[in-house]
Formats: sequence, structure tokens, C-alpha cells
Amino acid sequence: MALNIRQVSFYMTQRNKGLIQEAAAATAGISVRSGRRIEKGQWQQVGDRHWRTRPDGAVIAATRSLPQYKGFSMDMIFEALS
Repeated sequence: MALNIRQVSFYMTQRNKGLIQEAAAATAGISVRSGRRIEKGQWQQVGDRHWRTRPDGAVIAATRSLPQYKGFSMDMIFEALS
């Protein structure tokens, strides 16, 4: 399971306060196994997505409302506007 840095930091804070692994994992909202991975330094950080989960609403709206100019694509128009 991929963990974010806040979960890891919160888990380690709880452990440093003296909580056992089970209690620290429960308060951090992670599994005990993930807590053990954190302590071993084997946890996997959440990565950024490189894919879209849904179509970009701005592109859909622009393609419906802006006329299509000959020789111009929507990407060229957005690039010029930004």
C-alpha cells in the first residue's frame, strides 16, 4: 500500500510518544504491517498520477463554445492563452 508523508510522520510521532505499533497504526489510519514497513524504511510513497481520471472540463467547454479556426487546434489556442 502506498502511504503519504503525513501518515508516515503521524505514525512516527505516535511511536515516539511511546505508543505500541498497533495503537500508533490505528491512530494513523494504517495497518500494523504498514507501520512495520515504515519502521524498517521500506514504505512506498504515493506517486503523482500521470494519467487523467476524467476528461478535462475546460477543454470540453472550449471545444463546444469556441469556433474551430482553420489551421488552429485547441492545444495551440490554450498554449497561446497561458
